[in-house]
Amino acid sequence: MPFVTCLNCKKDVKRQPKDIKRSKSGMHFCSHGCRASYMVGEKNPKHIPPVERDCLGCGKRIYVKPSRLATQFYCGYVCRGRCIRGEDSPVYVERVRGTCGECGKEVLVVPSRWRERMFCGEDCAAASHAKLMKGEANPNYIHGRAGTAYPKEFNDIREAVRDRDGRKCFLCGAREEDMDEKISVHHIDWDKYNNDMANLMTLCRPCHEKEAGSKRRRMWRAALLSFRLRKRYGYLSASTT
Repeated sequence: MPFVTCLNCKKDVKRQPKDIKRSKSGMHFCSHGCRASYMVGEKNPKHIPPVERDCLGCGKRIYVKPSRLATQFYCGYVCRGRCIRGEDSPVYVERVRGTCGECGKEVLVVPSRWRERMFCGEDCAAASHAKLMKGEANPNYIHGRAGTAYPKEFNDIREAVRDRDGRKCFLCGAREEDMDEKISVHHIDWDKYNNDMANLMTLCRPCHEKEAGSKRRRMWRAALLSFRLRKRYGYLSASTT
């Protein structure tokens, strides 16, 4: 088997005659690593010498590939960013004047981002969004009575609900004696004035918190819990509106 000399490390390596004949360039290497180390710059037969030009930003001498002569005019992204800000940018678009929808301050925006409701910053946008999400405009709105006190009827009946459910969580079975507080009594239809026994069940704090969610989730959860309550105690109907 004939020997060939690696062009990079000058090491003699064995090669099959067919492999020597197959090499179109006539260059041989002992490994891919040696080939990669050697085929750099002008040694590469496909090498194209770069073109010299001055950076438009700092004047530094740079070398540009011929294929990038139409796009590369700066020495780096930092220099490019300093030079093409504002009206000097080739893609600059004239700003449109508008008014902040919260504080009334004048703002300048590109036409593509113009809206009827614009804001000068995140604080104004958040404040306006908070106003829009109050009351019935909020997708999680229930009835608007969450802050009102529970009626006296509920205070009288909740102990009976706890005794009916054995002072355990209706869903997971957690016992009240293992808690640091009395077990919660949940209104299935989220209406604190509907104190029918078929609309009340005991839930531990983790299970009670999981019942919250969107209006759609509350509706199907209410239907499910009402069905399970009727199945266990034989109630004829329950309010789940």
